[in-house]
Amino acid sequence: MVRYSITLRAGGADVTMESESREELLKRLDDLVALARSVAERVGGQPAAPVPQTAAPVVKTRRRRGKSEAVEVLRHIEEKLIPSGFFREARSTADTRAKLKELVGVLFQSRKVSQALGILYDKGVLRRAGPKGNYRYYMAS
Repeated sequence: MVRYSITLRAGGADVTMESESREELLKRLDDLVALARSVAERVGGQPAAPVPQTAAPVVKTRRRRGKSEAVEVLRHIEEKLIPSGFFREARSTADTRAKLKELVGVLFQSRKVSQALGILYDKGVLRRAGPKGNYRYYMAS
Protein backbone atom coordinates (compact mmCIF):
# COMPACT_ATOMS: atom_id res chain seq x y z
CA MET A 1 0.00 0.00 0.00
CA VAL A 2 1.33 3.45 -0.89
CA ARG A 3 0.74 6.49 1.33
CA TYR A 4 1.33 10.06 0.25
CA SER A 5 2.19 12.96 2.51
CA ILE A 6 2.69 16.70 2.15
CA THR A 7 4.58 18.62 4.82
CA LEU A 8 4.67 22.40 5.19
CA ARG A 9 7.07 24.22 7.51
CA ALA A 10 5.10 26.60 9.74
CA GLY A 11 7.44 28.69 11.86
CA GLY A 12 9.19 26.18 14.09
CA ALA A 13 6.73 23.38 13.38
CA ASP A 14 5.88 21.06 10.52
CA VAL A 15 2.30 20.45 9.49
CA THR A 16 1.75 17.21 7.59
CA MET A 17 -1.21 15.71 5.82
CA GLU A 18 -1.23 12.06 4.74
CA SER A 19 -3.54 10.03 2.57
CA GLU A 20 -3.63 6.93 0.44
CA SER A 21 -5.01 9.09 -2.38
CA ARG A 22 -3.03 11.77 -4.23
CA GLU A 23 -6.28 13.36 -5.40
CA GLU A 24 -7.52 13.79 -1.82
CA LEU A 25 -4.23 15.46 -0.83
CA LEU A 26 -4.46 17.89 -3.71
CA LYS A 27 -8.12 18.61 -2.99
CA ARG A 28 -7.34 19.41 0.69
CA LEU A 29 -4.09 21.34 0.06
CA ASP A 30 -5.73 24.72 0.76
CA ASP A 31 -6.87 23.40 4.15
CA LEU A 32 -3.29 22.37 4.93
CA VAL A 33 -1.95 25.80 3.97
CA ALA A 34 -4.57 27.52 6.18
CA LEU A 35 -3.70 25.23 9.09
CA ALA A 36 0.03 25.90 8.62
CA ARG A 37 -0.63 29.65 8.72
CA SER A 38 -2.63 29.29 11.96
CA VAL A 39 0.11 27.22 13.54
CA ALA A 40 2.76 29.73 12.49
CA GLU A 41 0.76 32.61 14.01
CA ARG A 42 0.35 30.77 17.31
CA VAL A 43 4.00 29.74 17.63
CA GLY A 44 5.22 33.16 16.51
CA GLY A 45 6.96 32.04 13.36
CA GLN A 46 6.54 33.09 9.78
CA PRO A 47 3.30 31.99 8.19
CA ALA A 48 3.48 29.36 5.52
CA ALA A 49 4.03 30.84 2.10
CA PRO A 50 1.04 30.53 -0.18
CA VAL A 51 1.32 27.73 -2.66
CA PRO A 52 1.12 29.02 -6.24
CA GLN A 53 -1.74 27.42 -8.14
CA THR A 54 0.61 26.36 -10.93
CA ALA A 55 3.23 24.77 -8.69
CA ALA A 56 3.05 21.02 -8.31
CA PRO A 57 3.44 20.01 -4.65
CA VAL A 58 6.23 17.67 -3.72
CA VAL A 59 4.63 14.37 -2.86
CA LYS A 60 6.63 11.72 -1.06
CA THR A 61 5.62 8.13 -1.45
CA ARG A 62 6.18 5.64 1.30
CA ARG A 63 5.33 2.00 1.52
CA ARG A 64 3.32 1.13 4.54
CA ARG A 65 4.62 -1.89 6.32
CA GLY A 66 3.35 -3.97 9.17
CA LYS A 67 5.50 -5.46 11.86
CA SER A 68 9.00 -6.10 10.61
CA GLU A 69 9.59 -9.65 9.47
CA ALA A 70 12.95 -9.66 11.27
CA VAL A 71 11.17 -8.72 14.52
CA GLU A 72 8.75 -11.58 14.00
CA VAL A 73 11.62 -14.01 13.35
CA LEU A 74 13.45 -12.72 16.42
CA ARG A 75 10.39 -13.32 18.59
CA HIS A 76 10.02 -16.91 17.35
CA ILE A 77 13.72 -17.64 17.89
CA GLU A 78 13.62 -16.23 21.43
CA GLU A 79 10.33 -17.91 22.37
CA LYS A 80 10.68 -21.28 20.65
CA LEU A 81 14.18 -22.15 19.44
CA ILE A 82 16.38 -20.92 22.28
CA PRO A 83 14.31 -22.52 25.09
CA SER A 84 14.21 -25.82 23.17
CA GLY A 85 18.03 -26.03 23.10
CA PHE A 86 18.19 -25.75 19.30
CA PHE A 87 21.41 -23.73 19.49
CA ARG A 88 23.32 -26.23 21.68
CA GLU A 89 24.89 -27.21 18.36
CA ALA A 90 26.17 -24.58 15.94
CA ARG A 91 23.40 -23.79 13.43
CA SER A 92 23.46 -21.92 10.13
CA THR A 93 20.89 -19.42 8.93
CA ALA A 94 19.51 -22.14 6.63
CA ASP A 95 19.16 -24.58 9.57
CA THR A 96 17.37 -21.93 11.61
CA ARG A 97 15.11 -20.98 8.71
CA ALA A 98 14.14 -24.62 8.12
CA LYS A 99 13.39 -25.17 11.81
CA LEU A 100 11.23 -22.04 11.91
CA LYS A 101 9.32 -23.31 8.86
CA GLU A 102 8.76 -26.60 10.68
CA LEU A 103 7.60 -24.95 13.93
CA VAL A 104 5.72 -21.89 12.70
CA GLY A 105 4.70 -22.95 9.21
CA VAL A 106 6.16 -19.83 7.57
CA LEU A 107 9.22 -19.79 5.34
CA PHE A 108 10.82 -16.50 6.36
CA GLN A 109 13.26 -14.67 4.09
CA SER A 110 16.81 -15.89 4.65
CA ARG A 111 18.13 -12.37 5.12
CA LYS A 112 15.54 -11.68 7.84
CA VAL A 113 16.52 -14.84 9.72
CA SER A 114 20.16 -13.80 9.36
CA GLN A 115 19.32 -10.31 10.62
CA ALA A 116 17.54 -11.73 13.70
CA LEU A 117 20.48 -14.03 14.43
CA GLY A 118 22.84 -11.04 14.14
CA ILE A 119 20.73 -9.12 16.65
CA LEU A 120 20.97 -12.01 19.10
CA TYR A 121 24.73 -12.13 18.51
CA ASP A 122 25.01 -8.38 19.19
CA LYS A 123 23.01 -8.82 22.41
CA GLY A 124 25.37 -11.59 23.54
CA VAL A 125 22.64 -14.24 23.56
CA LEU A 126 24.28 -16.23 20.75
CA ARG A 127 27.88 -16.66 19.65
CA ARG A 128 28.99 -17.30 16.12
CA ALA A 129 31.81 -19.04 14.32
CA GLY A 130 32.92 -19.30 10.72
CA PRO A 131 33.67 -16.87 7.94
CA LYS A 132 31.44 -13.89 7.14
CA GLY A 133 28.51 -15.00 5.05
CA ASN A 134 28.69 -18.51 6.47
CA TYR A 135 28.31 -17.99 10.21
CA ARG A 136 27.09 -20.74 12.46
CA TYR A 137 25.35 -19.63 15.64
CA TYR A 138 25.41 -21.38 19.01
CA MET A 139 24.41 -20.66 22.61
CA ALA A 140 26.71 -18.43 24.64
CA SER A 141 27.61 -20.19 27.87
